Amino acid sequence: MRELCEELDLIHGIDPFQQQPATSGLGYYRLHGKTGYRYQYSDADLRWLLEFAQSCPFCYVLFNNPSMLEDAWRFMRLTREAA
Repeated sequence: MRELCEELDLIHGIDPFQQQPATSGLGYYRLHGKTGYRYQYSDADLRWLLEFAQSCPFCYVLFNNPSMLEDAWRFMRLTREAA
């Protein structure tokens, strides 16, 4: 996967709760829920995600679950508190 992404200058989009990215640099994280689509992320999950995301210079985080708006707002608050 790494070789293909490097050859084609791609970003390896992942769910960081499920796997590690094959590329470094810009991150794209698409979150579908740790145990399935209906999962709502806990504050501990979001703190872990923030720590994980801080390992790349810039990243996009997309929540794709029923509580996506609430999860995204809570994550945004955490990022502001950490700044």
